[in-house]
Amino acid sequence: MVEELSLYFHIPFCKKKCPYCHFYVIPENAAHKELLLDSLLLEWEQKLPLIKNATIQSIYFGGGTPSLFVDGIEAILTLIFQSGLQIPPDVEITIEANPDDITKDLILKILSCGINRLSLGVQSLVDNTLITIGREHSASKALDAISIASENGMKNISIDLMYDLPGQSVSSFQKTLGILPSLPITHISLYNLDILPGTSFYKSRKKLEKTLPSDALSLELHNMAMASIRDAGFTRYEISAFAKNNLISKHNTGYWLGRNHLGYGPSSFSFYQGRRFQNVTSLSKYAEKLKKGASPLFFEETLPIEQRIKEQFCVQLRLLDGIDILSFEKKWGTIPPDMQKELDKLILEGFLEKSNSSVALSNKGLLFHDEIAVRLI
Repeated sequence: MVEELSLYFHIPFCKKKCPYCHFYVIPENAAHKELLLDSLLLEWEQKLPLIKNATIQSIYFGGGTPSLFVDGIEAILTLIFQSGLQIPPDVEITIEANPDDITKDLILKILSCGINRLSLGVQSLVDNTLITIGREHSASKALDAISIASENGMKNISIDLMYDLPGQSVSSFQKTLGILPSLPITHISLYNLDILPGTSFYKSRKKLEKTLPSDALSLELHNMAMASIRDAGFTRYEISAFAKNNLISKHNTGYWLGRNHLGYGPSSFSFYQGRRFQNVTSLSKYAEKLKKGASPLFFEETLPIEQRIKEQFCVQLRLLDGIDILSFEKKWGTIPPDMQKELDKLILEGFLEKSNSSVALSNKGLLFHDEIAVRLI
């Protein structure tokens, strides 16, 4: 049977690491770029037998800042398209970019490579907020980047927005939300600030916590965002994702639905035929292993069936369409009795709604997915 597959390439280069970022990133320079490209090409050949019979549904260049590595990405895509793989005409190919990197020449180049979706790390359209969270671009630069991309042929533009930021108020967040209806964008990913270990914000969290919105204000900001994004013509299809004209993220939807995906590059994750694995989180070690013909993995596990069922159910529950239990069990296996018992409780408590054979998060449940997942797993 031909399987659907997604590909992810981690491009770890950044001009500066944002204080809230917990991803593996390193400085951008020519030596790093050459080493990464050579290594990615080796990893591509190493994993090629796994994907010979697959249909590639999406390709995603994330980071880091992939827009700093366009020549390398062009070489990778050329190799992919020449590999004789099954790639449908509507394959989604996404590149992440910082607004300050966007120029007409860059947009024309990525379009010529076959990239058809741009994900911009806008985060906010308020200058003071951007400074607070360590972003290099201004609000005007973000708006210019969106215009440049749209005017030069990029039809599918997604932006990331953040809330629960230090010093953020109703009025400051409304400045960002109020601009959304005028933007030629097709998708929004909305995230609240999560202060994680390994970030600069985590080191200064005690001081930072005094400036964060209260729980009540956080809920108000969330509700404002839901209403404003809806009024701007976007449909919410996942807890944190909104699309116009049904231009959902095929790549991210693959994660939520449990599609097999292979990750390339240092620190990248893969999920393939029930096995979960991750590459080493170091460019030098990653390159060294591949040059020796060895696997670049540092972690792998095969989940027990029951755990796989529970985890997949919780991830898929993020989608607003919910889960058809009959279809889910046919694909993944029978829901364990303890999980079914908890599902029944969550329905009674109003966190989940049941309709025929389907179950979905209620409006109340949408605010508590993480807590629901803990109970189900």
